[in-house]
Amino acid sequence: MPNLLERINSKILLKITFLVIIAIILIVGSFSVLSYFQSQQSSLGNSVNIAGKNRYLTANLLSQTEKYIEGSSDASQLRAAMNRLESNIITLKQGGMISGVDLKPLS
Repeated sequence: MPNLLERINSKILLKITFLVIIAIILIVGSFSVLSYFQSQQSSLGNSVNIAGKNRYLTANLLSQTEKYIEGSSDASQLRAAMNRLESNIITLKQGGMISGVDLKPLS
């Protein structure tokens, strides 16, 4: 009878060990896949930030234009906003560095 209990215990222990190993493999695999997709999204996030900067500069130019028309701003501030937007658009078209990201020129 003790021999039978040892065999049952060893089978149960073997099954538990097998399940634990499968769980570890699944956890490591899912972590690896998530890390890969996270690294792919980081490059996409940079393009969104660059487009956001372009929208910000456009909104800033419109705001400076309104202030200039109202008389609460001078032409130098309007020109500065226009130059920043133009510089950003040229960099987007021809390539260069924006916010620490090296952009390739558009085809």
